[in-house]
Formats: sequence, C-alpha cells, structure tokens
Amino acid sequence: MAAAIETRTGQLTLLGTSIKLFDTTPAVARALATRTGGKLIYASDIDGSVMIGYGSLATALDTCKQLQGSKGVGAIMPEVIQRAAQLL
Repeated sequence: MAAAIETRTGQLTLLGTSIKLFDTTPAVARALATRTGGKLIYASDIDGSVMIGYGSLATALDTCKQLQGSKGVGAIMPEVIQRAAQLL
C-alpha cells in the first residue's frame, strides 16, 4: 500500500496491491493473471469487472502499465482504497 495524490481533487488517497480491469471476461482475466503472475481475486460475468492481486504495489503498477491496451480489456486502473469520511 502507498499514498498518492488524486489528480482531480488533490486529495490524498491510498493505492493497493491489485489492479482493476473493466469490460472484460473471466476467461481473459484468468489468462492475464496467469501470464503476469497475479492472483485472480474476482471476475464478474455480469458487469465485466475484474480484480487481480499482486505481491507488491510496484508489481501491480508495472503490470497495470504493461497491460494497457490489451486485447479484450476495456480499461485498467490501480486499486484505489477509499478514504474514510473525516470528522468535522
């Protein structure tokens, strides 16, 4: 896990050790996870979303870049861990 700045809002956010894929299938997700040394966390036939986990943030980010534009995948992004609401 690592901290990052969200470019749209300037807010501090956390990145996890997984990547999210969109507009894909479980079969494509399994193949990509196997090819990249990741672990398939979930894959949805219903909405085409997938999460693949890796052993480190660096590996997840490198794989995210590597898989951009892969056939059978609409979009790829790192796992963003939502902040808890702040007390006023």
